[in-house]
Amino acid sequence: MSRQPARASAQHVARWTRTFALLVVLVPLLPGTAHAIQLKWSSGATDLSFASDTLCRLVVQADSAEVTLPGSWRLQWVADSSGIQFSALDPTLACLADTAKVDSIAPPSTPADSTANQVTAYFCSAGSSLASTAYFLVDLVGGSKGRLRVVALNPADTTQVIESNEVKLNGGIDGDYGPAILSASRTHQGDQYLAAATGVGLSQLTAVTVGSPGGAWQAPLLIVQQTETTLLATATIAAPLPSAVIQVSSVSGSSVSAPLAPDALLPPYGPPPFPSYIDASGYIRPKDFAFFYDGLGHFHLFYTRHNTKLSNCGPQADQNARKFTHVSGDLSLWSSQDTSFAVSASGWDSQHVWAPTIVQNGNTYFMFYTGVNANDDQSIGFVTTQNINTNPIVWSSVRTQVFTVESTSNHWALQTHPQQCRDPFVTQDPTDPRRWLMYYTANVAADSTWETVGVARSAPYSLTSWTDIGPLYMVDRHNNYSLKAESPHMFAHLNSNNTTSWWVFFTSDFAVMADRSASSPMDTTERYSNAHWDLINHRLYEHLTNHDPRVQFWNGSEYLKVFRWEYLAGFNAAVVDPCGTVVNPDSNGIWIRRLQWTPGVSSPDAFGLSPGVTAVEDAAHRDERRLGLSLTELRPGTGRAFLTAELPAQMKAGLVVYDLLGRRVKNLARGEIPVGTTVFCWDGHDERGNIARNGVYFARLTSGVGERVVRIPLLR
Repeated sequence: MSRQPARASAQHVARWTRTFALLVVLVPLLPGTAHAIQLKWSSGATDLSFASDTLCRLVVQADSAEVTLPGSWRLQWVADSSGIQFSALDPTLACLADTAKVDSIAPPSTPADSTANQVTAYFCSAGSSLASTAYFLVDLVGGSKGRLRVVALNPADTTQVIESNEVKLNGGIDGDYGPAILSASRTHQGDQYLAAATGVGLSQLTAVTVGSPGGAWQAPLLIVQQTETTLLATATIAAPLPSAVIQVSSVSGSSVSAPLAPDALLPPYGPPPFPSYIDASGYIRPKDFAFFYDGLGHFHLFYTRHNTKLSNCGPQADQNARKFTHVSGDLSLWSSQDTSFAVSASGWDSQHVWAPTIVQNGNTYFMFYTGVNANDDQSIGFVTTQNINTNPIVWSSVRTQVFTVESTSNHWALQTHPQQCRDPFVTQDPTDPRRWLMYYTANVAADSTWETVGVARSAPYSLTSWTDIGPLYMVDRHNNYSLKAESPHMFAHLNSNNTTSWWVFFTSDFAVMADRSASSPMDTTERYSNAHWDLINHRLYEHLTNHDPRVQFWNGSEYLKVFRWEYLAGFNAAVVDPCGTVVNPDSNGIWIRRLQWTPGVSSPDAFGLSPGVTAVEDAAHRDERRLGLSLTELRPGTGRAFLTAELPAQMKAGLVVYDLLGRRVKNLARGEIPVGTTVFCWDGHDERGNIARNGVYFARLTSGVGERVVRIPLLR
C-alpha cells in the first residue's frame, strides 16, 4: 500500500507507506532471484546473536543498481514461540533524517491478515523522493531464534518478484515462509470471474476465495494455473461484485489476502417518457413489489400477483400466493421471467407470500418477503439465488425465517394471534456499512386497531441476525390521522445546503405519505414533536413540487437510485367489477417516475416527478444499445477467430485482444470504423508475430458510446 507524499507544514517531510507481513509458515522462492534489496542488522551482520532481551535495528537497503527502495514491500519471518514484535518511533523523531523509519504501525485489517500476522508499517523521512535505506525497530526476546526476508515487486516490471537476502536470529530456525500476495487483479466478463495474483509461495496453495474484507460473503475460486509467483483462479459468478479481497490458504494452513477492485457497473439504457408495467392478463393486479437494478443493464420488478377474480368471486387461498419478476433494459419493454415462487407446503409461509424486497450481498441475491402460516400469523424471512437473470430464477430450497413480532424490543408490537409482521424493506445501513436495516409494519400493542412502522438492525456482516430498534411513532395515527402505515421504505438525500435528509415513505389509507428526519434513518425517540422528524405526513401528490395528480392513488412506493438517476415507483389500485373485470386496465399497474430535486436555500430540498429523460440522454442510450461485438466464427486447429463489430455511426473506435492477465496481445483496429457491421479476423498471433498459446482471451471494443467485450477460447 502506498501513500502519496504529503508535506508537514513545520518540518517539510515526505511520507509514504511500506507494508510488511509477519507470516508463520511459508514456501521458499525458486533459486536465482536477484537480491535487489539488501537486508542486514545495524551492525552490518546478517546473523544476530544475543542472550538477553534486545531492541534491535533491522536495515532494509537498495543495492547500488536499484538506488532507491520500492514503494512497498513485505517483510516475512518465521520464528520460534518467542515471536517478533515491531516498534514505531516517535513521529517527530522518525522523520528528521534522510533514512526512512517506521513512525506508526497499523494492526491487521482483515481476518486473513490477522491469522497471517500481517500488519502495515508507515515510514517517513526528510526529502521528497523515495529513500534508499529504511529500518525497523525490532523487540526480541533473549535467546529467540528466527529468520527474516523482504519480498517486493520489481519496480521496472511489476510482473516479477524480487527478494532480499535472509537475516537470522541466533542461527535461525527450520521452517518455511508462507504465501504473500504482492498484487492482485480481476476480470469479470459475463458470468466468468477470473482473479490473478502475483506474490511468493503460491505454488502450494490449497484454497482460493473471493469475498468481502469483513467476511460477510465468500465465493470459492477454482485454481486454473499456478507457479511459485503467479496464480490464476476462476469462478462462475453472475452478479457484479463490490470491492473484495482474494484470500489464499496454503498446505500449512496459513492464509493471506489482497484487495480486488470492484466490478464496473453497466448503465441502463434509459427510460421512455412515462415508463410503467401493466400485467397483460387484465385481471392480475401487481401489488407489493421490489424495484431493483442489477448493475448489468437490467431493471427488475419482483411483485405479488393479486388475482382479482379469486378475491372477488371465488376462494381466497391463492389471492396473494405467487411472485413474478419482469426484466427490462429501458423500463418500457419488459420480458417475463416467471419464477412461480409460491407458498411452501408447510411452515411459516404456507398460506401467502407478500411484499418482496431484493438486496445483493456479494455474489448472492436475497429476496426478503412476508410469509403467512396456517394460523394467519405473519413473519419475515428470505430465500437466495446467485443469478436473477435466469428463466426461471432458481431460489434456494431453504426458506429462512428471521423476524417475528416476538423479536420486537419490549414487545411494543401486538403479540396476540393472528400476529401482524409484514412488508419488509431491507437496505444497507448508511451509518455502518457492516450492517443492514429492515423497515416493517406491525400492529401496536397499546392499541391493536392501528399499525406503525418498526425498524430492525442486523448484526455486523449478517442478514440472519436482527435486533429490533423500535417503532417510528412519527408515522402513526397521531400524525398521519390514519390507522394504517404499510409498505415502508427509506432513502437518503444530500441537500444542496450540504445537510442530509432521511426520507421514510409509507402507505396510509391507500395513499403514499412521507416523513423526513435530519438526524437518523432510525430515530425512534419522537412522537408528537418535530425536533428531528418533520411533520410532513401528507399525500405524495400534494407534497410534490409539481402536484402530479396521476400518483394520488399510488400504493406501496419504492425508491431506486441508478448512477445519477433517481426513481420513485408505486402500484395503482385498480377499479374492478364484482367478478374481477378491470374497468380501467391502464391504472392497474406499476408506474415509475424520475425524481427531480429543487434546491432549498435555507431548508431541505423539495422534489417533483419528471415524466422521463431528455432527448439527449435518450439518443445517447439509443446509440449505446446499437453498439455490438460478437464472436461470429472460431476455427479450431487454425487459431483464427472472426469478430463482428456493430457501430451506430462512423466513429473512432478500437478493437484489442487481451490475455487473462489484462495484457494487450494484438491490436486489431484503431481509428475510424464505419457505421454498421464490420468483420475483423484475429489470426492467433501477438503484436510481434508470435503464436499465442492455447487458452482464453478477451476482445474489447471501445468507442465514444460505450464498450463491449467478448471471450475468445483459442484452441489449435
